[in-house]
Amino acid sequence: MLDKLKVWFEKKGGNKKHAALIGMAILLVIFNVGQLYYKEHGLGNTLSQATSVHFIDVGQGDSELIVSGEQAVLIDAGPTAAADTVVQYLKKQNITHLRAVIATHPHEDHIGGMAAVLANFEVDEVVMPDSVATTKAFERMMDMIETKNIEVIHPKVNTGIILDSGAYLQFLSPDPDKTFDNVNNYSIVTMLEAGRQKVLFMGDAEKEIEDSLIHSEAVLTCDVLKVGHHGSKTSSTPEFLKRTKAKTAVISSGAGNDYGHPDPQTIQNLEDAGFTKIYNTAVDGTVVLDFEMTEQPSEPSQEEENAA
Repeated sequence: MLDKLKVWFEKKGGNKKHAALIGMAILLVIFNVGQLYYKEHGLGNTLSQATSVHFIDVGQGDSELIVSGEQAVLIDAGPTAAADTVVQYLKKQNITHLRAVIATHPHEDHIGGMAAVLANFEVDEVVMPDSVATTKAFERMMDMIETKNIEVIHPKVNTGIILDSGAYLQFLSPDPDKTFDNVNNYSIVTMLEAGRQKVLFMGDAEKEIEDSLIHSEAVLTCDVLKVGHHGSKTSSTPEFLKRTKAKTAVISSGAGNDYGHPDPQTIQNLEDAGFTKIYNTAVDGTVVLDFEMTEQPSEPSQEEENAA
């Protein structure tokens, strides 16, 4: 294709150098379009090691553990009251080292147990939004980060964490150039791609962020949705839920909580959007989802090469 382009361009009065540059630009566009197609349809993503997502029952709060091969990532650590629950759960999974810890936003029900996690495990980096709080939970987390000299990262949209298994955790929100009146909307929204399976973690992001994601270039199609803001009616709009095309939802909430989470309207929205399985940690306890590995392309044998 590139050679034909060079010949055509020279006939039109151009030179080989310009033709090559244009050709490279065209190939780059084709490559990017292909990448978007593959991401949207879950193709070509190899998962070489056993991978699971654990939605830990921390009462009224959030904590999710991703285990992929020998690596693990923790998203939030529940409220202070559940700190020991999270630490002991990780130890039972034989976790000693965390590739990353993601503190989605500085609310106590998400970071209350974070200082205890940082104290008990080796952590490569803490990923958090550029948002602060004056709470004791936030101060304890920051003090432990300083004590253990852990790198802090404020993620950029469309960057992510690549695990050795081939699993990829992509950051979709928040835009670091925007400010929000509602701290919930600083929530780090992430998409886990594990082979051909995807899980979208919404933190406490509300309608404003859902609308922003719908109108962005983000691919929202997934298999599992960690429902935003514990199933509050401030999140999970019908349009957003339909855009995910997911069939499984997980809500993290506490039994008999004072907020009425999950809201009946949210459950109705999920059902109307086609979700066929709705888990709630308040009812189901800790939810563990396992993902299928995809086979690596095998190298052709000498006999196969000779036959070709």
